[in-house]
Amino acid sequence: MTPEPARMPAPPEDRTIILPIGQEEYTQIVPPKIRVWIDQHYRLHPELFPSSFKGTYTFHDDKTSKKTGVRTRRIKFHNGQVWTVHPSFVMPHMTGFTKEVSKALYARKYGMPYEGLVYLFGKDENYWYRLETRFGRKSIVGTTVKTVPIPKDLLADEHHEKINGEKIYLATTGGAGVVLGAEAVPSASTEDLQKG
Repeated sequence: MTPEPARMPAPPEDRTIILPIGQEEYTQIVPPKIRVWIDQHYRLHPELFPSSFKGTYTFHDDKTSKKTGVRTRRIKFHNGQVWTVHPSFVMPHMTGFTKEVSKALYARKYGMPYEGLVYLFGKDENYWYRLETRFGRKSIVGTTVKTVPIPKDLLADEHHEKINGEKIYLATTGGAGVVLGAEAVPSASTEDLQKG
């Protein structure tokens, strides 16, 4: 009898709709204008909404973050799904305001150690570490913006690394919950990644 391959549990669906808006403008929005704001973005940018959103919804509830003091609303679709409408000026999971953390995350991109971020921007090392690693929690397959169909059983990605101080790329391929292979390639071009 052939054993069945191990199956990874499906990650919980992130039911968040992030819409662009400034902090000052967002604080001015009172309940009647919230519907206008959501409807306007749906007309202009339907790709920001999940496919199950058909333009009809009711307000489910609201919540004020203890971390940031920002109030978010949840809406209920016609199919019973409940989604959070999240303003773009605050980071996912209400970890901070985008304006306050953007320069620190930019410095981290160039290898600034967490101790340096603490010295320049405050907080503590764990805060900056968690903020950086939370970007990886979003599933690229689960995002609402999709321009091409993504295969369910195969995912490929490239990762930047250095060998002897020289930048290289690792072409990795995975499927069925395992890494199928990884190969160092000289660039992130389609040709090099396909060879890898």
